Amino acid sequence: MEVLQVTQHAEDVDRASRFYQALLGYAPIRVFDHPKQVYFTVGPLRLLIEEAAPSSLFYLQVDNVRDAVSNLRAQGIEILAEPRLQFSHGLDHDADLFGPADADEWVALVRDSEGNPLGLMSHEARHEP
Repeated sequence: MEVLQVTQHAEDVDRASRFYQALLGYAPIRVFDHPKQVYFTVGPLRLLIEEAAPSSLFYLQVDNVRDAVSNLRAQGIEILAEPRLQFSHGLDHDADLFGPADADEWVALVRDSEGNPLGLMSHEARHEP
């Protein structure tokens, strides 16, 4: 079994579509008008933005959480939780269960254009303390 789709609430679907398009760096794969729905591909998943959906919390993988948060802050995006080290390979978790071997897992939370929390996550080369 696999997760195929994540659905996110939007008060203003067009505004949310612009937010996620800017964040992801590409246009949606499909837009429906009645009811208003916008679909993006995110890796093997679909992300559906629609008014009727409940708010969801999910994490998007970025190259570097600290850089992503810095860029979003510069755009005026609210930061809910600053970047922090969640796991360090070999210290907090077993090989490859929570990401690549010899990698640190960083996370942060921001607020999307609709007020939903949005997680950011990256796996980066492990830094020795």
